[in-house]
Amino acid sequence: MSEIDRIHAEREAARIEKERQRRERFEVAMDFLGEMFERDVKPSNALAQNGIEAQLKDNLILLHRRDAGIYADAFQIAVGPEGEIDLCGRSLGQYKPDDKVMLRCVIITEMLTYFDL
Repeated sequence: MSEIDRIHAEREAARIEKERQRRERFEVAMDFLGEMFERDVKPSNALAQNGIEAQLKDNLILLHRRDAGIYADAFQIAVGPEGEIDLCGRSLGQYKPDDKVMLRCVIITEMLTYFDL
């Protein structure tokens, strides 16, 4: 094997490993988002009673008031490509399972504040 081929193989292996780690972080953050939607957002009476609709699609939870019209901004919780949690365009950093309870509280507090509940 030539030196070029050896170095190329090493670099390719490192790239593949970084991509695997990135996908793993993304999947863990997506699991958090899906769990939060199913446990907190979807069954919420407070959201339903105040006319707030929610949907989970792809890597995003969208919440909006039914009566706000099509031009009103939605409240968005998204998972970025590196496994970071974004809240209305503001990054909360990469999701770490150890921070699950604290992050859930931060998101819920921001959501309630956004909708003035």
